[in-house]
Amino acid sequence: MNRLSALLRASLVLLAMLLPAAALAQGQPIQWARVYHDDQVHEPDASGTTGVRILSWPFCPSYHDRCTDYAWVTMGVSLDAYSARRNSAHDSIREIVGSSHSDMAPLARALEQLFTEKGITSPAERLGYVQGLVQALQYAKDTSTGFTEYPKYAVEFLVDEQGDCDDAAVAASALMRQLGFDTWYVLWRSAGGGEGHISTAVSRTGDLAGVKPPSGSRLVTVPSTGEQLLHVDATGVIGGCTGRCTALGWNEWHSHSPPLAESVVVPADDPALDSLLGLSAWRNDGTAFPDRKHRDRRPGTPDPGADEDLDRPPEDRVTQQEDDAWEDATLRRLRFLGEDEQSARSYLTVRRRDPAGAGTWVFITVLCAAGLLVAAATALRARQQRLALAAKAKARRRSEEF
Repeated sequence: MNRLSALLRASLVLLAMLLPAAALAQGQPIQWARVYHDDQVHEPDASGTTGVRILSWPFCPSYHDRCTDYAWVTMGVSLDAYSARRNSAHDSIREIVGSSHSDMAPLARALEQLFTEKGITSPAERLGYVQGLVQALQYAKDTSTGFTEYPKYAVEFLVDEQGDCDDAAVAASALMRQLGFDTWYVLWRSAGGGEGHISTAVSRTGDLAGVKPPSGSRLVTVPSTGEQLLHVDATGVIGGCTGRCTALGWNEWHSHSPPLAESVVVPADDPALDSLLGLSAWRNDGTAFPDRKHRDRRPGTPDPGADEDLDRPPEDRVTQQEDDAWEDATLRRLRFLGEDEQSARSYLTVRRRDPAGAGTWVFITVLCAAGLLVAAATALRARQQRLALAAKAKARRRSEEF
């Protein structure tokens, strides 16, 4: 009876420990994620999923300046978690950055798994995967949200599959911080203050100290200290890479017209982000800038006059992707990365995994595993029988000696 009571108490303690973990996992925006770089096309399986937005896209790791082959990222995002982020106030960039940092942990773990599998230890190469993954998402101005200014949580940026420079910076910084990089936000301004840009940079510690920016680019300078950082600009471009994505360290904002300079360079975990960056959701309703009126995100609708090439508003795309829609989206992404129509379709056809072939290999693998288990069980049974016979013989000898 005492043993039964102890077992019940232990079971209750274990249940109490597991329930909070289960509740936390249920609320995790990114339910699962996987990053591949194996010269294959990876189409995620959306069957049997409910309330999850399945995402998949190719990207070019940008540790070199020309796209020679494609890596792929696939993930499932909870629509409940996405809606919670989307319907929040968006009035604090510090809160957006903090929540995005924790939200992106599963994707960072997927990158770590790829790095381990491929033996990627170079910090520059790891940064190239982060920059390329985020950069492959389409650029879109904030007018597509129905707002004049609208910084997105990283999970919003992923599900919407589009965003502007601050959205890309939030997502990239979250991943880089999760991967252990000392990350900074860089706010660029023209002399007159009329034009601006936001990007990210990392401290040049350890192996990064010897990484030089591409020809024509330069390091980012912290105005207050003169420290130089390696630029990591993950913002996509409307026209696509056209075969040449922005390489790691690219930084030519000083040659922009008008030239842009580092106005604010601040650590990504600085508690004063709200005052230093000043990013929050607002809408001017046609009034003169900067009459900032804060509004709830939910009534936001795409601006029909926006000049972005948007296939569908984000609200229409928050559904499970069907096979034909996935293929159309993938072809569009390959074209975005510089492939023409014919080569993009050829890439998909040649490298798409054969479901029947994959099923055959799974069956063979399971069969082999079962055979190994049977062989192991048979060997264990034979060993136990030998031990039993040896024990009987030993007992008989002792009896005879006595």
